[in-house]
Amino acid sequence: MDIYGKSTLSYIVWGTSLTAASIGSYCRYKSGEHYPSDVLVGALFGTAIGYTIPVLHKKSKSELFNFSVVPGSFYLSLKF
Repeated sequence: MDIYGKSTLSYIVWGTSLTAASIGSYCRYKSGEHYPSDVLVGALFGTAIGYTIPVLHKKSKSELFNFSVVPGSFYLSLKF
């Protein structure tokens, strides 16, 4: 939504996507393929990845990474 703005179509796409994901996860649970915990953890990881990747792409490279060298070791940090 950040690139093209909020419109009626974006809400339809979001609603359709979330509905399809919910139906798919429910069907996997009901068929015995997954436990409820599998579905919940998958939803949490998917949400975290779906939020984090666009946030990382919004920041400039100099804001994201910090590299430090000290005697005997080095550090690479990633800022969110």
